[in-house]
This record gives sequence, structure tokens and C-alpha cells, in this order.
Amino acid sequence: MKIFVTIILLSIVVLVKAQDKTLMFLDAVPQSSYLNPAFIPDYTRYVGIPIMSATSFSANSSTFSLLDVASTKKGIKGDSLIFDSNRILDNLKANNNVRMDANVDILSFGFMRKKVYWSFNMSLKSFGNVFYPKSLETFKNGNVDLATMTAKDIILNDVDANVYLYYETGFAVSYPINDNLRVGGRFKLLSGVSAVKTAQFSSSVKTSSDFKTSTVEAHASVYASSKSLEFETDEKGFVTGVSLSGNIMRFPYLTNLGMAVDLGIEAKPLRNFRVFGSLVDLGFISWKSDCSKIYTDGSYAFNGANLTPDKNGNIDFDRAVKDVVDTLRNKFKVEQGEATFSSGLFTKLYAGCEYQFNGWLKGGFLLKGAIYDKVIDPAIVISAKATPVPNFSGLLSLSYYNKTLNNVGVGVVVGSSPVQFYLAADNILSHFIKNNTDQSFYSSLPIPSRTRSVNVQLGVNILFGERSYKLPWRWKVFEQGRGRKK
Repeated sequence: MKIFVTIILLSIVVLVKAQDKTLMFLDAVPQSSYLNPAFIPDYTRYVGIPIMSATSFSANSSTFSLLDVASTKKGIKGDSLIFDSNRILDNLKANNNVRMDANVDILSFGFMRKKVYWSFNMSLKSFGNVFYPKSLETFKNGNVDLATMTAKDIILNDVDANVYLYYETGFAVSYPINDNLRVGGRFKLLSGVSAVKTAQFSSSVKTSSDFKTSTVEAHASVYASSKSLEFETDEKGFVTGVSLSGNIMRFPYLTNLGMAVDLGIEAKPLRNFRVFGSLVDLGFISWKSDCSKIYTDGSYAFNGANLTPDKNGNIDFDRAVKDVVDTLRNKFKVEQGEATFSSGLFTKLYAGCEYQFNGWLKGGFLLKGAIYDKVIDPAIVISAKATPVPNFSGLLSLSYYNKTLNNVGVGVVVGSSPVQFYLAADNILSHFIKNNTDQSFYSSLPIPSRTRSVNVQLGVNILFGERSYKLPWRWKVFEQGRGRKK
């Protein structure tokens, strides 16, 4: 079991190396087209500054925030986090998941030709999720029901952990059907770098009514692909340890290939009202290089440790524990074999609208739904965007997300041609604390404590060319009246 947990934790480190609900309404930003390929930016040409044009990170827990399951304790070094396992188990819902996403644009640009907008991006992306069921609460108080003092089964089924790191190269086009309707699409070539995919994970401890026998069962299999993943084995070939060594990165598009598509539409039935919808990241990656399948399948009836005293009346406790451990190792041997596998992306659906009240104020509404494996991630968003002066826009959003309303987002766009800076965050009310339990770099990083999600994206673009009038011709007079260049 330790080996499976180690593989998952090592893969999450890869992620450290979505803002989408707010970014959707920043239509002046070229990167908003990543959420709807029908969108076009304010100017006919743009170039994203390499590495700096789009950097994003998001983390989300569906069930609890940090301070729901931990408390801070004053110490000499400052506040330290103390986790309470009972609070974690008491907060479990029917379905629970933790998800992380990270993205950085390596290169991006776009241009308009004869009203058709073309764009290109190459990005390094990662996402991961851990799904865990409510049955995890059976671990509380062990195998005894304290209310009735009877035997209780411990069940842990349907645990699912997946982590993927991959390259994406996208080719997009936004085509005008008429002055009031645009459709768009993006075709994406994918190249996998590293992956962990859970195929099966279930375990249980069932205790007889007289407490004399506990039957332990474990069935687990995990796929992994990483050129730096190394396995330690014993003389019989069974896996005893796993580690990452060396550089995990691959040169893109030589192996582990996949593809995906984005589809979008934007319509303006009224001069001051637009509706839009999109499907993003519908695709897969086929993993074929440096792939392994790690699996175990066993059952063991435990009748207690042998505490029989020797001829001198002494009991060797260390020997008794070692015998139990050796038996468990023999019963639950972890094996490793070659295998190929495929993985899907975290597919997202968006539908929304935006109304322009006057020359400087807009209001928006958005429905989002995302699906991956056992995870369903819905959200409802309302927004207000103001452009009080040229070359500056500010946006506030309120999201109903994770069954909470304390998700206030902010978006800022500063500058126009030639340099544009933008920032989008879906939760600005997060209270951050530090875990000062040791002197490591990671202990000094701020940690969100009172929210279930943190999302941020920022970047810098170079805009040039003419303005891309995204509104019908009759609306241009209104735009020009605000002093914007044609």
C-alpha cells in the first residue's frame, strides 16, 4: 500500500513545477479564446510573451477547506498546522475529490485575415485529481463500533487518483457567419510527459463478531508513465520501492501522442447583448513509452500475533510483529509489468451571456460544467465589468461553487496596444496562513485556509494592428464615441 501512495505523491510533485470563470468575461484578453475559440481579442494581431503570456494555477477541494480539518497552534517559530483526523472523517460527503491544475504558455500568437481570426498556442499543462468515497469514515475508531461495542468492517473502495503532465499545441480559427454570429474551433495535438492513472483500488478489513479473526483484503492496480520512474525489487522480482530520479521532461511529440478539440459559438441577437457557449478539452492521450502497471491482489486472515513465551518465560514482541509484517508482505506482493493505457482530459462545458448597460458597464452570467471520470464540477457565476477609462477594465464576479457562495473573483486588464497586462482570480477572499513546523522553503509558503478553491491566471501580451470590432457595424458609432481608435 505504501508503494501506491508513494507513486501518487511523487506524481503530485510534478504538478507543482482556473480562473476560467472570471477569464471568460475578459474578452479583450486573447487567452479568453482558450475557453471559447469563437472569441476574438480587441486587436487584429497579438503575440504572447513567451512563458509570461499565460501562467495559471488552481486547486480545489469539493468537501472542506483547510481550517475545517486543521487548527493553528502558536509556537516559537510561529503558527503551526495541527490536523485532526476525526474532523477530516466527520466532514466527508457522499463523493469527495481534490483537484489541481497548472498551465504555462510557451508560445502563442494570433492574427485576423479577412474577418477570420487565426491563433496558435503551445503550452505545458498538468492536472490531477484524487477521488475518495464516504466509506473512508469507517476508519474512525478502528474495527469497533463504540456505540454498540460490536465488530465493524473497515471499507475503502473506489479510491481514484490520476495525475497528468503534457504538452498541448493548438490551432484555432474563429469564423464570422454574419455580423452577429461567430463560430470557432481549436484542434489540439497532445504529447504526454508523465502520468499516473488508477485502474482499481479497493481494500477492506472485516472482523468476526467474536473479534478473533480479521480478514484483510486488498486489490489495487495503477498505471504509470515516466522516464525517470525507477522501481526497487527483491530477489524474487517483487516491487519493494519506487522513486523519481533525473529529469522528468520529454522532448515533445515523439511519443505518448493524443488529440483534443474545442468548439465555440458567440451570437449577438441585440446590439448590447451577446450569448455564447463552448465545449473545451474533449480529447485523450495514448501512453506508450516508459509505461508500467503496478498491482497487488491478496487476502489474509489475521488471528493475532504469536505471543507464546519461550522456555524462560520471555515474550519476544519484536519477533511477533516481524512475523506479522513478513506474512503481510508475502500475502500482498506488489508486482510490476509493462502496459499501455489511455487517459481523457478534464472536459468542460460553458454557456453564458453578457449585457452592456451603457458605455462603461457590462453584466454577465455563466454556467459551467466539467466532467472527468467520477468528478462532476459545476458552477454558476454572475459578473460586473467596468471600463471607466480607456486602457483599463476591472471585473468582479460571484460564483456558486462547491455549494458555497464565498467565491468572489476579480479581473483586471491594464493597457492596450502595444502592451497588455491581465490578471484573473476566482477567489480573493481567501485567508492565508503559514505552516512553520520546520525551516524548509515549503513551510514558508502561504496556504489558503478558509476556502475550498484557489484560482489565478496572469500574463502579458503584445497587441498591435487595428481594432477588432466585435460588435455589429451599427454599434461601432457607440464605441467610437468613447474615444477608442478605429
